[in-house]
Amino acid sequence: MRWESPEDVPPEFGPPVDNATSNAARTRYVPWTSWAAAATLWPNAGGGSSTQGESSGMGVYAHELSHLLIIADNYNNPYSDPPQRAYTGPWSMMSRGSFNGPGGPHTRWQPQDIFWTVF
Repeated sequence: MRWESPEDVPPEFGPPVDNATSNAARTRYVPWTSWAAAATLWPNAGGGSSTQGESSGMGVYAHELSHLLIIADNYNNPYSDPPQRAYTGPWSMMSRGSFNGPGGPHTRWQPQDIFWTVF
């Protein structure tokens, strides 16, 4: 992470007006991040619809679209307890690979998850 603790997040990454609010905030992926990062649009999909921000990129779009095709996440999550490992590889489109670089295509384990695919 960029800062060692929530208390280290500087004011320029905190809320724009409210000085009483912490400069850090919780997210669904990590215990805390800067308020500025937490306040942005977090891509998601479910219930037949998908939402992405303008800056999300095609990898995120493809990942969220895959959820609409009934394909689940396959995260390498070093923040979970115990850490989770995705043995299909770090560049699987359903992995967290796009957090640290470009996403990749579906792995050979995922096509059978798409209900309309017949082998």
